[in-house]
Amino acid sequence: MAQQSTLKAEGQTYSPFTAVFLPIFLTLLGVSFFLRLGWIVGVAGPLKTLGIITLATLISFITAFSLSATATNIRIKTGGIYFLLSRTFGIEIGTAISFPLYIAQTFGVAFYVTGFAEALHILAPHLPTKEIALCSLGFITLIAFISSKVALKAQLFIFLCVALALLSFYFGGFIPKGPTHVAIDHTSMLHPKSFWILFAVFFPSVTGIEGGLALATNLKNPSKTLPFATIAAVCVAFIIYISVALLLYFRVPNELLVSNSLIMQEVAIVPQIVIIGILGSTISAALATIISASKTVQAFSDDGIIPKFFGRVYGKSSFPKIALVLSSLLAFLGVSLGGIDTIAPILSMFFLISYGMLNAATAIEGMIANPSYRPTLKMPWILSFLGALLCLFVMLLINAATSIVAIVLVIGVYFLMKQRHMPTSWEDLRYSILLFFSRFAIYGLTNFKPSPKTWRPNLLVFVGDPLLRAHLIELTSALTHKKGFLIMASISSKNSSYVADASVEEHKLQMFLKKAKVPALIKTYKDESLEQGLKQLIENTGIGPLTPNTFVLGASNKKEKIPIFTETIFTAYKKKKNLLIIRERNLKERLLIKKHWNRDKRIDVWWAGGCKNNSELMLVMAFMLQTSADWRGAKLTLKTAVCLEEDIPLMEKKLKEFSTSSRLSFLTEVVHHKEGDILKDTIKTASSKADLVFLGIRAPSDGETKESFSKYYEELLERTKEFPPIAYILAGEDLEFSEILD
Repeated sequence: MAQQSTLKAEGQTYSPFTAVFLPIFLTLLGVSFFLRLGWIVGVAGPLKTLGIITLATLISFITAFSLSATATNIRIKTGGIYFLLSRTFGIEIGTAISFPLYIAQTFGVAFYVTGFAEALHILAPHLPTKEIALCSLGFITLIAFISSKVALKAQLFIFLCVALALLSFYFGGFIPKGPTHVAIDHTSMLHPKSFWILFAVFFPSVTGIEGGLALATNLKNPSKTLPFATIAAVCVAFIIYISVALLLYFRVPNELLVSNSLIMQEVAIVPQIVIIGILGSTISAALATIISASKTVQAFSDDGIIPKFFGRVYGKSSFPKIALVLSSLLAFLGVSLGGIDTIAPILSMFFLISYGMLNAATAIEGMIANPSYRPTLKMPWILSFLGALLCLFVMLLINAATSIVAIVLVIGVYFLMKQRHMPTSWEDLRYSILLFFSRFAIYGLTNFKPSPKTWRPNLLVFVGDPLLRAHLIELTSALTHKKGFLIMASISSKNSSYVADASVEEHKLQMFLKKAKVPALIKTYKDESLEQGLKQLIENTGIGPLTPNTFVLGASNKKEKIPIFTETIFTAYKKKKNLLIIRERNLKERLLIKKHWNRDKRIDVWWAGGCKNNSELMLVMAFMLQTSADWRGAKLTLKTAVCLEEDIPLMEKKLKEFSTSSRLSFLTEVVHHKEGDILKDTIKTASSKADLVFLGIRAPSDGETKESFSKYYEELLERTKEFPPIAYILAGEDLEFSEILD
């Protein structure tokens, strides 16, 4: 396990009781506990109340374990949960989870100061609630602004007040039924019957466990003390919740529980101490939360997610005072929403999604179980996974629509961060996570065989220099729709005069693909010759059943390259790979000119003789191209040529019947070949205005020599040299492509 950092803020190291237990414990005994627990008991009864407390605390308890497990496997620095998650799962996931948590923290501050204001308003009705809340917010902001050390000292005094308030309540008496006690008319109080509405009101009581991370860098031995202090605070709070709820049920008449928010002082021996405890705990919770929120902003700033200005510190203090002001302003917006009954459900939703994703992240790390994952606090990953499911389940039951909005918000933040492509200076687990799940996918593929119904092009593209083959990259990307596999390969001959390091070639290709926004794997290496390199590329690329089914390369007009292409065609066909050879002529210009509208593009597919499956594969490829973003709306025409004019009606009928049965949208055209070379005279003329022409290549015959096939291939290039851009197709895969079109 990594040794924990002992960086000191403001030149002091704190005890786990002061830095962890106190802020968490005082947050757990906050507004909902003192001002709403009695009401919940009165509305729901003892059994439902115990269920609400137990379920809420269970979520907090599991999350505390998940948080502690992650925290004890990494050096803790500024940023709390954000720091842990971003360093473990990447900056995108860390931000996506921490952003709603930060919003929850700022709304939590609003929740606590509003509760403080409500308590004062009940005691002194002439004091307006909203003004008290705003003054309280300004007060805690000022305390935190002066020094977080002062805030911690204030928390110790508040803890003593809360402890005395609880003792005063525990040793208090019974309130008999009757008119002797006047209930406080809390007109803003709702009286819902739903278990989940009551849960949403109470759940903010059990949140705040992340507050212990705010000063974790100031602990002497955080790997041991942080988990113990965090879990201890949750356990002690749970015992207090249960005992207070039961005592309220047995000691207080139901009508007073429902109507009197300050019922705990009515029971206590010294009511004034309870009032001090209530006011102190709410202010303390707000203070701890705003410190934690400000530290999160500082971490966002340090990592460049937001401008550095927000994380700036002044003087000897390491506390981010501009971040504090920002958090205070957001809390001000929360105060404007209304009372604590309005804020509580919103707050619960933000905390539930944050805690759920934290548990899910911890479950994934535990499930993968890398050798580097050695937390001091060990827990079964299934427990964190159940915690994540529990959070999702509760969110949906509280309010399904709001839950979906919250989830969409998190996903939106994630994709926004992905779009920014932010560089990071740390390593995370994304590679390991993808590798872990890829293992299951690849092993699973071994149990199935490819079929026409599941086929899609997985392309291995010999692209060479991307600057010279940009059109090839765009065309193959359009063919795969960014859903099939796309591997871009570059090979350098060791005997070539140009000797570049393979890593340099890989970086150049990687940068080009990134700029073009083309997701693809990259394979670059050197071989004795280009011919040998292409052969090795076809034979050895892939892992297990996950191998390319189609090899793609650009045609060359140089005669000295024809033997290399012949060898490549033989190798691909022998290995049962489809072959796609792109003839460039003007394709580069046509594809890269953005003003060339899709509706004006034409794709011609020539249905002719040749190798079995060629025509079907060409039509499938043309369809994939036609439905891509770059070629959407292009006119696809299936063409064929006949020698006898009287055969035209019959052939047209067959092509139209095929169009109907294949459920493809294409035009048909039958061309009459009168005389001369069918390629040079008839097909070239009929497709002279096409943007791309698909033609089939015949397969090497049994026993045919490479010299013989080279001659055929050279003649084919010569006969089609005046054509528009051509995609030559040879179907080599052992698959009935006609079934795809059936």
